[in-house]
Amino acid sequence: MSQSNPFTPTFGTAPPVLAGRADVIGRVSMAMDSGPRHPDYTLVVTGRRGTGKTVLLDVIARSAAEKGWLVLQVAGSDRPDLAANVMQRAHELVRPASWAAPALGFSPEATGSPDGLPDRPVPLPERGDLRSTLTALADQASANGVGVLLTVDELQASAANALRPLASILQHVTRREERPLMFVGCGLPDVARTLLSDPGMTFFHRCARAETSRLTDDEVRFALGEPFTAAGVPVVGAALDAGIAAAVGYPFMIQHIGYAAWERVDGLASTGVSAADMAAAIDVADLAMTQQLVEPVWVGLSAKDREFAIAIATLGGVAEVRELAVRLGWSANTVNAYRRRAIDAGIAVAAGRGRLRFAHQAFERHARSEHALADHDHDATSQSGA
Repeated sequence: MSQSNPFTPTFGTAPPVLAGRADVIGRVSMAMDSGPRHPDYTLVVTGRRGTGKTVLLDVIARSAAEKGWLVLQVAGSDRPDLAANVMQRAHELVRPASWAAPALGFSPEATGSPDGLPDRPVPLPERGDLRSTLTALADQASANGVGVLLTVDELQASAANALRPLASILQHVTRREERPLMFVGCGLPDVARTLLSDPGMTFFHRCARAETSRLTDDEVRFALGEPFTAAGVPVVGAALDAGIAAAVGYPFMIQHIGYAAWERVDGLASTGVSAADMAAAIDVADLAMTQQLVEPVWVGLSAKDREFAIAIATLGGVAEVRELAVRLGWSANTVNAYRRRAIDAGIAVAAGRGRLRFAHQAFERHARSEHALADHDHDATSQSGA
């Protein structure tokens, strides 16, 4: 196979086929064209780990840049100060080539460009704060018929006191003053009930919402199969079906399965992807899922969260609230509280009224292995004390 592997099994890297996100991208594009009064001009996207939130933000950012917009990209995990990071990005911006003349805040003396046009905005006075910086950028963009896009990834990693100033600024600059400063942020599902429900951040309460939900089987079929089809590499029907079933709608899994399957058939395009190739690729992807998504989530769980997950596993991976209450000896209210925590953490999903199942088989396998390890340790302790 002469082509390089088109799949991208690394976090935040755009895949060869972006499936199932046309609705959100369309909403954002329409908001960009409509202006600050559009409800989606300030948008919060939520989704479980591995569902492509960061990729979606990058696609939106590239789309904005192609329109000639100024783009500021930061993450809640950036340290030490989110506002300072936004300020730094603002002063690092390069003037888009499509801007034919200096706009407010730019000066030909700022750079040595041969055409006399500036490449970067003139730094604001030392006393300039983030609000004045973003206001100036929005005015520069407006003078050129475009806007400023601010994206914040990993909102759940932000401290409340870091987000509050940003929320206040966006409330004033975007919503009250109606300057073209657009905001798109993303985070885990529980961010809507925890950080963004902070009384000091009413701006975020009023943001439009979108979700990077699991892809449908048809969307997975397209995302996993199309790169092979485009390269003229046949995929056995049963192999593709197995890949779809193993992905369980996770973009993360799609890219890892596709990448590993492509590597298996490298140089054997005429043979294509067999069922055996796909089975081996799924094993590789499952290991990546466990190491990169499941284990980090598990480490962050409380002891009772882990006990809850193990109880679901011992009940076959799908459980009802009443069954869990009996198994754990907890009240129904306590079980419901931990049910919500499991869903917010991305471990489990609702499976009908009062029912719960693991979001991915890798979570169930890990819970079972943790349970087996705990039993082994208990037996060893009992024998040593006998």
